[in-house]
Amino acid sequence: MTHRPRHLPSDSLHQRVVQDVRFDGVSVSPIQRLSFSSTSSFMRSAEAALATLRELPSDGSYTSEYPNGFEHCVPLNPSYIAQNHPEIYMWGLDPKMLDLVESILGLPPLYHGVIFRKEIVDQRNVGTRRWHTDFEDLNTIRVCVYLSDVLEAEDGAFEYIPRTIPLRWADFDSDEIDDERMRKRVPEWMWKQVTGPKWTVSVKAVSKVFHHGKVPRIPRAAASFYYTSRKPTSPELSEAFSFKYGLPYLNMSLTNRQLDCLGGYRDLLR
Repeated sequence: MTHRPRHLPSDSLHQRVVQDVRFDGVSVSPIQRLSFSSTSSFMRSAEAALATLRELPSDGSYTSEYPNGFEHCVPLNPSYIAQNHPEIYMWGLDPKMLDLVESILGLPPLYHGVIFRKEIVDQRNVGTRRWHTDFEDLNTIRVCVYLSDVLEAEDGAFEYIPRTIPLRWADFDSDEIDDERMRKRVPEWMWKQVTGPKWTVSVKAVSKVFHHGKVPRIPRAAASFYYTSRKPTSPELSEAFSFKYGLPYLNMSLTNRQLDCLGGYRDLLR
C-alpha cells in the first residue's frame, strides 16, 4: 500500500522544492524563503556556534565523537551542540521541514540529526570529495545550509549529476570516482553545482544522484541535516553519522510527531 503523507506542503515554494528533488535530485532556496518558524532561532545559534567551530584545530588533534568519515572536515561534537546550541538540532524537526521530507520520501521520516562542520583547506580529494551516492537508505534526504559564501564552484560547492541522467555504480571501473572517471561517463557541462551566499539551503536526494563536495580553495562551513525512512536499509551506517552522542544532553520539549521521527533515538533522551 502506498503511503499518503499526512502533512503536505501547502505553499507553492514548498511544493516546488518537492518537485525539484523528485525530478532533478536537488532543490535550492534562500533560508528565509522557506519560512520555517524556527529559522530565526536557528540562525542565531548557528552564528554563535560558528565562532567555536572556527577555533577548532584542523590538524587532527580535535577529539571527535564521530567514529570516522571526517578526514576532509572538522565537525562540532553533538554533545556540544545539544548543551549549548540545541536550536541547531531542532531546526531539523521544524514541522514544515518534516512536511517537506515526508512528501519527498513518500514515507514518515526518521531524523538522524545534524552535522555542523568546517572544511579543511588542504587540496586533498578524499572522503566525500570523491563522487559517490549515499547508502544509508534507498532514499536518503540531506538538507544542507551553507554557513559561508559559496559563490563559485571552486569555493567548495556541492556538485552533482541530475537524476534525469541515468548513471549507476556499474558504469564505473572503480569505487573511487574522481573527476576524470566521471567525465568519461558524463560530459562536464552536464554537471550541476549548488552555489550561493551564506544561508543558502539545498534539499538533496543523495542516494539517488552521484555527487561530491568540490575541493575548496577557501574555508567553508555548513550544517547538514539528514533523514531516511523509519527502516533504513543500512541502520549501522545511518547511526555512524547520527546525533546520538548529543541526545542525552538535549533539554527541549518535543511534540509526539517529533518524537516519532526520532525512532529508536528517542530512547537516548533523558
